[in-house]
Amino acid sequence: MLSCDEFLTRVSVPLAIDGGMSTELEQQGCRLEGSLWTAQALLDDPGLIEAAHKAYVDAGVGVVITASYQISRAGFVENGHTAEDADRAPLSDLHCLSAPAELHAGSRPSRERGIPD
Repeated sequence: MLSCDEFLTRVSVPLAIDGGMSTELEQQGCRLEGSLWTAQALLDDPGLIEAAHKAYVDAGVGVVITASYQISRAGFVENGHTAEDADRAPLSDLHCLSAPAELHAGSRPSRERGIPD
């Protein structure tokens, strides 16, 4: 098993995990109401999701979370969307993550990104 330090030297971009990012979205003025929660923000204003990712990256995190916690086919259908919308939503979320992740990777010394000197 890798030590924490070994793991961090091998990570070239922030890791994406699924989890709640509601606090950051609420600080940006997003109203998280309804059963889709942060997934609704992803549908309504993906720019808010990207700004939340950027705020975390700017704060120096090595792991970022997604807004996909409430994405499910059944949940989307119950809220007037299609199952296909639910299938596409996680990809949209990852797209929102890509620009902040690239900024983060570019700001770290190459040694920290796992690139040999």
